[in-house]
Amino acid sequence: MFLKINPLLISVLRRLPSDLYLSDDMRDSKPDLWVSVTSHEALQQAWYKVLANEGCAGGDGVTLQEFQGNMFANVVQLRAELLGGTYRSGPFRKLSVPKKKPGYRILTIPSVRDRIVHTSIANAHRAR
Repeated sequence: MFLKINPLLISVLRRLPSDLYLSDDMRDSKPDLWVSVTSHEALQQAWYKVLANEGCAGGDGVTLQEFQGNMFANVVQLRAELLGGTYRSGPFRKLSVPKKKPGYRILTIPSVRDRIVHTSIANAHRAR
């Protein structure tokens, strides 16, 4: 499940001292969470995981194949936006899926860029 990330929350988390969210044993041995999320390696690893999940385009219409066509530059741009505080989540694509019972379930699908950020955050969190 993906959540829409509020850019204000990201900027607040970046400014928090690590003492507030790391336990004593983690504080000395683990790098800052924001550094773990925004490293080029973490974002590339997140990209490959998103690619392996074979999802569809989000609200911005960018497919996995389109993102992959210029993957290195796209990841560099995404990282620059995260570090510069200019990253904004994209629009969601809404999709109606029929249920077994009468009715539909609405899926909201984030953009490829947002899925990469979400996956990088989840990976960094799991590593702790």
